[in-house]
Amino acid sequence: MITESPGLPLLGLVLLLWFYTVWQSYVIEGTRARLEGLKEVWRETLSLDASWRYCPATRTVDRLLDASLAGLPRFSLHFLFAALILTAGKRGAVRLLVYEDLLRLPSTRLQTEAIGIVETATRYVALAAAKRSLLVWTLSPLFVAAFVVWSFKWQLKNALEGAPPGATQLARVRLRRKVLAPLIPIVISAPTT
Repeated sequence: MITESPGLPLLGLVLLLWFYTVWQSYVIEGTRARLEGLKEVWRETLSLDASWRYCPATRTVDRLLDASLAGLPRFSLHFLFAALILTAGKRGAVRLLVYEDLLRLPSTRLQTEAIGIVETATRYVALAAAKRSLLVWTLSPLFVAAFVVWSFKWQLKNALEGAPPGATQLARVRLRRKVLAPLIPIVISAPTT
């Protein structure tokens, strides 16, 4: 009689609990720290000139950063996909309004700084949502493996251009040593960030 070990389901349950408690809070707090850093950069930029602090367009960046910080625990990959699909027309209009408001800033340096901060904050929120998604975590080893195979084939094709007909086996052996040896630690550590 074959008995099942309770170890594997228990391990899966422990990993799921870890993912939805420890990992989620780690990602949220790390992203919150990055967004707070962007807020500090924005405050330092505004402190260069007193007239910049009172421009109504500077409040747009403050509000966007505050909204990103406040909504960070609620952002997930499903939420972002739904927002992308359901509000395609409105999203473009809102983005246009935000950039029009940012272009009203009194200095070109301040405009480029504000646009850079808004785009960086958007990337941070999207990256946090991807890190918090179980779907991304389950598919990431497949993407890494596909990239390694593609890279190996691409380098093999480039190495074999102009080679004599009998050199293919020797080139493959050399390429395995040259290409795959440094990639093995990358593949092993790929799921961790």
